[in-house]
Amino acid sequence: MSRKLSIIAIVLVIVGAIAGGIFGRLPMTSSADTSMTREKVVADYREALAVIDGNYVGKIDHEKVSESSIQGMLYTLDPHSAFFTRDEFRKLYEDQQSQFYGIGVSILQHRDGVYVQSIIPNTPADKAGLRYGDRFVEIEGKSAKDYSSAEVSKNVRGERGTSVNIKIGRAGVEKPLEFNIVRGGVPLPSIRNYFMLRDTVGYVGFTGGFQ
Repeated sequence: MSRKLSIIAIVLVIVGAIAGGIFGRLPMTSSADTSMTREKVVADYREALAVIDGNYVGKIDHEKVSESSIQGMLYTLDPHSAFFTRDEFRKLYEDQQSQFYGIGVSILQHRDGVYVQSIIPNTPADKAGLRYGDRFVEIEGKSAKDYSSAEVSKNVRGERGTSVNIKIGRAGVEKPLEFNIVRGGVPLPSIRNYFMLRDTVGYVGFTGGFQ
């Protein structure tokens, strides 16, 4: 085996040991008699990072390495233990609080762009005059024509009290309409939409679990 392959193998073994084995042997209690102490785990982790930094030929994303190590640690516990990144935890918190900061629209992606599907009453979008069927053309000076619905959502949301500049295309209007909308608190309704399919059958769309 060549030296390069040997180094890669060593790195993979060490990372695997950290993610699966070392953390898997962490004591459930802080007994002084255990041979695997927290200090030993930290020391082994630092040693592994030093080996990776010193031998890996590519660019290292230390944040991803750290996240993977934590995920490996939690994987050895029970199915209810989970790790959330900053963005994932922020979204979880927003869902639990049933509120986020944005303009107050639900959106839907079609082949030719992302459209406003509905507007939540008494939100910044409602007060600004956005309508059902408006298509996102530009957000903060950047074209949104090729954005996915997730990209539109990410760029429209932001800190409370800050403004977002958007341009939308509206049916029957020749030029895009420009809006400067100040972001505010937007409730997340449990019921997304509802309508009757026929006289005795209705449809109710939920955003998630019952809240």
